[in-house]
Amino acid sequence: MKGTKILQRKILHESGRSFTFTRDMRLTVPLHYHYEYELIRITSGYGREFVGDAAVEYAPGDMTLIGTNVPHLHLCDSMTGIPVERSRCDMIQFPPSLFPADMERIDEYAQIRELLTASARGIRFTDATAVEQACAMMEYIDTLYGTERIVCLLRILDILARSEGHRLISTLGYGNTTDMYAGDEPVNKVYAYLLNNFNNTITLEQIAAYVNLSPASLCRYFKQRTDKTIFRCLAEIRTEQACRLLAYSELPVFQIADRTGFRNMAHFNRTFKEINGATPTEYRRMVRQCTD
Repeated sequence: MKGTKILQRKILHESGRSFTFTRDMRLTVPLHYHYEYELIRITSGYGREFVGDAAVEYAPGDMTLIGTNVPHLHLCDSMTGIPVERSRCDMIQFPPSLFPADMERIDEYAQIRELLTASARGIRFTDATAVEQACAMMEYIDTLYGTERIVCLLRILDILARSEGHRLISTLGYGNTTDMYAGDEPVNKVYAYLLNNFNNTITLEQIAAYVNLSPASLCRYFKQRTDKTIFRCLAEIRTEQACRLLAYSELPVFQIADRTGFRNMAHFNRTFKEINGATPTEYRRMVRQCTD
């Protein structure tokens, strides 16, 4: 995947939930990475799973754990013209912040910690019994509430950590298992504000007042800590939302632009293509070709 544009995605979790479970999701093409770990179970379709610098074939029943900030994509065989069933999956995306900061000092977490560390190379599980047990628990995780959801996730990870068979996909480790902005309150507050208000008109003065810094100081600080401008992050959040609507709704492109905070179609098209390497219309066509 050298030389390929990689999209950084911000995963948005529902209010009151610290991680996301998505059932029967269509696999999309763009190469991307995100802060969350991703446990994915293929439910239908065939293709190639790219993780880091390597790839393996995938088929229904396969389960993979992909680490935080690890580049990955799933390329459906239907994209190459092979007449096969479209690819779909069940997926759990969960952040490192769910785990204790001093996890290495807690003996009971030892196997899960090793599992999460190894996921920097992508883990394909080959123990059929363990995968079956993990899948059974995934089936009802979203019927649970409060700490029961977290306990269920930990049980799934514990089952997989104790499994007798797995293979690492990538030859190199990618990403890291800690949040690069952990404890950085101004940066986290900016992200929180952008995530909660991305579909509205946002000014620098509004963000600075929320963070309680001057606009100039906030801009300098945010750029130093993230190597991005605040409005570049806002553009990425808006286009991530647009990607979801393009893939999973029938809304016209102009309505998607408006719903994600873009008030000008030319600006929407230009920004979307800069970040994703395709226009919104091209992206939707690419996704539909992958899943039809």
